Amino acid sequence: MMFQIQLYKNKVKLYTMKGEYDFENSEDKLLFGILSLFSQYDNDIRRTRSIMGKIHRLKQNRFIGGTINFGYDVDENKKIVVNKEESKYVKRIFMMYDNYRSTKEIQQYLITNGVKTKKGLTVFSTESIMNILKNEIYIGRREQNVGGHIIHTKNQSIVKNDVFWRCRRRVKDILDRRNQNNKTSNFYLLRHLLYCKRCKNIMCGRTVKRNGKVSENFYYCSQSSYRWKGTKLKETKCDLKKSVNIKQSDLL
Repeated sequence: MMFQIQLYKNKVKLYTMKGEYDFENSEDKLLFGILSLFSQYDNDIRRTRSIMGKIHRLKQNRFIGGTINFGYDVDENKKIVVNKEESKYVKRIFMMYDNYRSTKEIQQYLITNGVKTKKGLTVFSTESIMNILKNEIYIGRREQNVGGHIIHTKNQSIVKNDVFWRCRRRVKDILDRRNQNNKTSNFYLLRHLLYCKRCKNIMCGRTVKRNGKVSENFYYCSQSSYRWKGTKLKETKCDLKKSVNIKQSDLL
């Protein structure tokens, strides 16, 4: 519409596959406006049909297009089936992560074994490994948003439920810590391992030097800083006021 207004204002000629429109001519302006409305209506109808077709195929538990997840294939009936070769590496990814191996270590394992992504890349990014660890398709569940409609479907699982949810929780913990880890200039040995027993939140580190000497050096519940700042939290506020000495804890 903004483009059309500029054409009208500048009284230009527009050449299209359907003909020539002279915007100094009132009849041409009217005809172009009518054809534009019909074109928009046709696009809306086509989009609606496309959405309804995708919803119908999903309800039949069929694949609707795009790149299928690593570990799966799509058969001739558009059904999602397990790729036997890739599924071995999916299980290995979850097993390694469940045993506290990092995504970097998993990435190196995949490179060493010459495992390629669905798009034929020779290197799995750590982000794509994280996405595998979070995706419920590997326990046989899919959730897709088609035009605002949430459709749930099922497929054959590759990973056991208990393994998946342990890995999923670990991913969440790491992502929860990521912002806080990036903000500090100090090294804290135990920060990625410590949790408050009362509220289950992460423990942060605090080191303050005054006159060249360390005056504060402790781990503390992250919620206590929110309480001090008066920040509103959805969770129940933690009443823990004690902290843990960093030097003694790290030595232990």
